[in-house]
Amino acid sequence: TEDLGIKLLTHTNATKVSVARGGRGSSFEVSLKRSSGDKSDESGGSEPAETVAAASHLLLATGSDRVGWRLAKSLGHAIVEPKPSLFSFKCPDAQLTQLQGLSLQRATATLVVAAPALGRKEDRE
Repeated sequence: TEDLGIKLLTHTNATKVSVARGGRGSSFEVSLKRSSGDKSDESGGSEPAETVAAASHLLLATGSDRVGWRLAKSLGHAIVEPKPSLFSFKCPDAQLTQLQGLSLQRATATLVVAAPALGRKEDRE
């Protein structure tokens, strides 16, 4: 990675990101802060606890980390508040809404739908 001009810093957090316009195209300035327990990079060199790095490209892989969302928002991205599920149900049933946040190990669920046959148009209206 070093021969490509890429430096990998582990145990380091981005605290601020800004666009530095000038010359040809855009570049980024990234403020970095090394974790308190880690004083050296993987090559054995020493990095200061806080530093600013310049980058021509930037990839924010934030996952569910709100700090990453704040960084993306500072660059002008809109953040849509995620929902805590892989898919969402729209069920106004109080028995279901009372189950929010419940997690079970080794659970089985069965969905029983008591509805008329869906084949008839008058039943769907």
